[in-house]
Amino acid sequence: MAGTRSFTRYAIRVLSRWYFFILATLLALSAAVIYLHLVPRKYEVRASLMVTGPAGKSESEPHAATPEASSRGIVDDQVGILTSNSLIEKTLRELDFGVAYYVENQFAVREEYENSYFKIQLDSGVNQAINVPVYVRRISSTRYHVK
Repeated sequence: MAGTRSFTRYAIRVLSRWYFFILATLLALSAAVIYLHLVPRKYEVRASLMVTGPAGKSESEPHAATPEASSRGIVDDQVGILTSNSLIEKTLRELDFGVAYYVENQFAVREEYENSYFKIQLDSGVNQAINVPVYVRRISSTRYHVK
């Protein structure tokens, strides 16, 4: 009985200051939003590859003695394809790593991937300056200032 009274008295005292809880919650949410806007985004990717061939046979080892040797041959074939220089070069050319888009505001610089107002296409037949920032400021819906 005495424990219940002290708990009730403590709960009433804490709840009588309810505005501190609301203020603390608003401050914590504001700090979280600011933190999420200032910290650069990080992405993590994981992938698994399951390789099977027609009827469990590898093209490079048509007469494999055991299923283990056959599946190892299939995996070796697929690893060879995935690590081929021509496939890697083709993928990198399609990903447009040559140009990066950033949005700069008062508090942070954030990289944009798909949300830019324009796309820059480099002429691969001409030497290009690298690591040179180009600043583009939007003046109106149809005009930009380039510096």
